[in-house]
Amino acid sequence: MQQVNGSLNGNGAKIIGEELARWLPSLRLIYTESHKLSANFPGTAPEKNIAFRKHLHKQWRIASAKGDKNEKIRLAKHYVFDWGGVRSNKDETIERYASMHSRDLISLGMQGISSWSKIISLHSPRQYPIYDARVALSLNAMQAVLLGEIRLWFNIPSTQIKTIPIEAKRLRNLRVDGCRIRRKETYKTYLAYLDEMGLGRRRQRTELLLFSASPRFVDLLSAVPCASFNGATLQALLPALRQAVKV
Repeated sequence: MQQVNGSLNGNGAKIIGEELARWLPSLRLIYTESHKLSANFPGTAPEKNIAFRKHLHKQWRIASAKGDKNEKIRLAKHYVFDWGGVRSNKDETIERYASMHSRDLISLGMQGISSWSKIISLHSPRQYPIYDARVALSLNAMQAVLLGEIRLWFNIPSTQIKTIPIEAKRLRNLRVDGCRIRRKETYKTYLAYLDEMGLGRRRQRTELLLFSASPRFVDLLSAVPCASFNGATLQALLPALRQAVKV
């Protein structure tokens, strides 16, 4: 927390947390992605995916209690490959992640974070939200739009979405001095930042919100010419952003 507080230059996280809290009641309208693996669970799209994660978590706990390493590997691959669509990992990498304790996964920092954060979310869904390129971009873009600057730069993992690195490169120009997070501290800082925003008890829903808001940010940011890509211009986008996320 000390690192987070020292990088925020005041109450930036609380401002962002208040804005996201305003969006959360509309999550069912913002997060609309359906998935065949969660289709049989009841509720809206976010409720289905939260229920699916909870279902896998229960299976993970049973496998852990039995010491069934093969079942944990199966669940990890199912969630990363089949649900998450991350195909770039070797089987042995996911097998290694599936055998690691939460603290050891977190210590990996940015190494494979889009994959291992999916697996750690099965350890404890409420405690460990997923961290990927969409989530990271939204955290940075939220600061740019609400604060006019980025006071804590969240590292962007590799992604197959070509537009994210383009907009991330432009957003980096709005970073204040000393705002970088050490790569090894990325996930720890992510959790601490959620707490600082006042959303620590709604981590799963906030993760889904950040994930689903990312395409809206990309669309808004990509429409801003490079010559006028600055804090004041981005702050003026807030009404359009709220309209885009149906708030």
